[in-house]
Amino acid sequence: METNIIIFGLVGIIGLIIIILGFKFSNKTRKVIETTGAIIFHVGVFGILYYKVSLNLFISLVTLVISLFILIDPLKISLHLNSKLYRLFGYLTLFVAVAFSLDYFSGFPVWLWGIPLIIYLAPYLISPLKKWIKIVMLLAWLVVIFYVGLIGYVIYSKYNPSADITFVKKILPQIRVPTPKEDVITEDDLAYHPTPKDEITTQTQPTEKEETFKDKLEELAKKSQTQQEKAEHPIMPKPEPTHVTGPYLNSLHEADKKYIKLQNELNDLKTKYQQLLKDNQSLRNELNELKANQKPKTETL
Repeated sequence: METNIIIFGLVGIIGLIIIILGFKFSNKTRKVIETTGAIIFHVGVFGILYYKVSLNLFISLVTLVISLFILIDPLKISLHLNSKLYRLFGYLTLFVAVAFSLDYFSGFPVWLWGIPLIIYLAPYLISPLKKWIKIVMLLAWLVVIFYVGLIGYVIYSKYNPSADITFVKKILPQIRVPTPKEDVITEDDLAYHPTPKDEITTQTQPTEKEETFKDKLEELAKKSQTQQEKAEHPIMPKPEPTHVTGPYLNSLHEADKKYIKLQNELNDLKTKYQQLLKDNQSLRNELNELKANQKPKTETL
């Protein structure tokens, strides 16, 4: 393969030399020499591309160059042929180039483009359809517009994950739909989970705002952990002296005081827990905003 690439590279260089030598001749002769050099140059380039790119992209590039050569017509070949059919062939090769390029970039199958192409050429192949040529052409363009809209919707789904393309995947499973990874917040994420500092990591270098956010989250986690430990192991209050005599009455008063004290502490812990949930949610929203702001920078790098 390397030998073939070197050979085609030499062919391309020869084509460039022929183009440069053509500058010395008159206008008509120069066009012929430059066109010949351009053809040889493209043969060398396409020979290299044949070994370097996929077949779909190779066919797309070759047909694109051929269609441009026909439509621009530097040698005025259309003057010696049927100009309408000559230009029609140029448009068809351009259509083939677009079809194979869409197959390469999006996976849209090439054979589907044969439907509007057959409809478009039907009046030229079947004489009775010439009187309906406008309707036939309109039908062919409607099919093309439908294909283009379908491909555009698939490309749109790449940037908008909410777009539903399941029906496209069922009909055309070979079509490629790259979807970017998005950070989705689930119900489990909304629940409170104490997060140690060593679990908070980022892929990029943290900024000053991120460091502040980490400190706040660490402090919040420590406070929540302390509150949970207090709830699991409450500190028993010291018994206060009472003026009521009798062991039975004293035990009842002490039990009432303990119950009231524990009930108040439980209510305080519930209030603090709800406040911690709100703070946790606000911090998560701030973290999502930081990730969203960092995402364009990461893609640029």
